[in-house]
Amino acid sequence: MIPSLKGYVHAVVESALVDAALSQMASDLDSFNQFISANSALFKVITDSGISSLIRKNILSDLLISRIDEYALRVIQKAVMEEPGDDLPAVFGEMVEMVRWIDEVSSEVSSQGMSGEQATDSSGISYSHLEVVMSGAAAEEEEKLSRSAARNYIGGYCRAVLDRVEDAGTLATVQEEVLALSRLFDRVTLPSFTLIDRSIPLIARRRAMFELLDGKVNPATVKIVVHSLSSRPRDMAMTLAWLADFVSSIRGWRIGKVRSAKPLTDDELEMLTGILGDVAGCPVDVQVDIDASLLGGVIVSIGDLVVDSSARRYLEALGSPLLGRDLAHQAVSAGMANHGAA
Repeated sequence: MIPSLKGYVHAVVESALVDAALSQMASDLDSFNQFISANSALFKVITDSGISSLIRKNILSDLLISRIDEYALRVIQKAVMEEPGDDLPAVFGEMVEMVRWIDEVSSEVSSQGMSGEQATDSSGISYSHLEVVMSGAAAEEEEKLSRSAARNYIGGYCRAVLDRVEDAGTLATVQEEVLALSRLFDRVTLPSFTLIDRSIPLIARRRAMFELLDGKVNPATVKIVVHSLSSRPRDMAMTLAWLADFVSSIRGWRIGKVRSAKPLTDDELEMLTGILGDVAGCPVDVQVDIDASLLGGVIVSIGDLVVDSSARRYLEALGSPLLGRDLAHQAVSAGMANHGAA
């Protein structure tokens, strides 16, 4: 099972757990897996990569929509859209095992009297049933995924959460909040190091992040940022900036990051936004950071595309022994003044 699908399944499992529907979800997935294996005609259609994934998804949706619960149906539909047809039998089996295992963990936690709040560490901090179960599931992925695979896992979780958000304004808010948090953690290093210290149990790190954000940002933002702690980042700022880009892509937008030596006027921002939209082939949300060290001009990045038109770049190019850095600096400064950029 690819990491993005694992993340998606974990988000749906979390919702099922909150609604006390996890056992039903596990049972429905098991029944579906057995049904597919026993029905050779349907098995052939579902695993035929020559048929588009959308058509195969629609076939299963029509067949299952009134027969299994919404949580099982969501992950089955996602699997068909994400995984190659040849891999689906193994993926469905792995999905059954994953959800059954989490359901068993949930039952074990309940049997130990942890259906409400239960102290779990020497400091006396209490964690809910949901925190214990889902932190355990996320910890399994944190241990075995590489950084790039972990980001795909977080992306899958994020997509499942935002699939339930229909309001475009809420999606925009989530994107803005995640981006603002990435900037916060870029400037304040201590919380970043505390929250990614893997000597601290993931459940404690998740609780710390939850308490930091709860009631201050959208609930969807809280969920995806808390879960992002499983991504094994070097720092939170990097992961959250990537997550903001991911939310933007879900909206059908791209984020254009602009470092400018001075604030842009409204006309300059409008012109730059239009140009970047033409380059990206979709709407671009332009985020401007002021960086006086650039001296003049801007550095623009959209994903892997970077355009550096800063004065510092030209200054460094001109600052050869032949010209001398002082003369180069004067030359560039004079040129900037002539063009109104100084």
